[in-house]
Amino acid sequence: MITRVIQVDCEDYSILPGGVLKRRGEFYGKSTDTKPVDDVNNADIFYEMDTQKVFLFDEEKKTWIEQ
Repeated sequence: MITRVIQVDCEDYSILPGGVLKRRGEFYGKSTDTKPVDDVNNADIFYEMDTQKVFLFDEEKKTWIEQ
């Protein structure tokens, strides 16, 4: 569920519940944020800003896999 859309440097970002940002298949948030599993596509990326960890989404298993 998207709560609102903002534009930064001519790029549209969606703000999801919990403050997670989404940009065309890329999600940005803290390690304490709940990673979304709805409306997420296979191989979408989640960047944890506080840990610099990167996760890819497995659509079949509905899980985020650390890279």
